[in-house]
Amino acid sequence: MLWNLINTFIGSLALCIAIWGLLYVRRQFELSKRQDENAKKQASDDEEWSAKFGSAARTLASIGNKLISFPQYGYGYNLVFP
Repeated sequence: MLWNLINTFIGSLALCIAIWGLLYVRRQFELSKRQDENAKKQASDDEEWSAKFGSAARTLASIGNKLISFPQYGYGYNLVFP
């Protein structure tokens, strides 16, 4: 009788630990999935801003020498954008 109670207690404890472990693994999986989604979103945002910055830099470089540099006064573009 006592052994049956001990075995039932140990079995119940093992079942509780197994359920807790499954719930923990599920939470870790969801966290990992959210982190992957955030990393992909950040990478796409970085790529978008990199393209915008590159376009702005090319535009400034193409118009900079035409509008800002005055040979009689020196090259102001080189002073403003070293």
